[in-house]
Amino acid sequence: MRLQSHIIAGAVGAAATFTLWEYPYQALIFFVASFMIDADHYLDYLWKSKGKDWSPQRMFRYYDYVTENRYDTRALGFSLLHTVELFVLVYLLAAYVEPAFFLPVLAGMAYHMIFDMIWLTYHKIPFARAFSIIEYHVRKKQKHIDGHNVDHFYKEMFEKSEKKFRV
Repeated sequence: MRLQSHIIAGAVGAAATFTLWEYPYQALIFFVASFMIDADHYLDYLWKSKGKDWSPQRMFRYYDYVTENRYDTRALGFSLLHTVELFVLVYLLAAYVEPAFFLPVLAGMAYHMIFDMIWLTYHKIPFARAFSIIEYHVRKKQKHIDGHNVDHFYKEMFEKSEKKFRV
């Protein structure tokens, strides 16, 4: 799903759950968490550019290429903030540190993931993304054994996105 779609869905979700929260500001936290979870895509782009390219425009173009080539056998998405390990961390923070803040964060993240899963399933690629750090490393290694280099795929997509902007 595109960022704009997540923002709209998050606003709808925050409005729909507004009366369920103990404090009004929790709806805002839910809203922000429902799309800020995608900040990991930007961090991934910074990693791939070795910190040299901070352009959101080029980052979106890079992900357009990744999306266009989503059926490539080398593709295996990894988004740190979308992993079960991060969800467990936020859950523990909600349970033991500050529930008024971290519970709406957790709910916003989960709400976001529902839309991601619908999108992936609609496009018949429900497992195109690893949902765990451990799962990612295991599946990446297996793809490599099978002759599908995940790193080469993302490097190609990055190079394509760079060429688009050099012209």
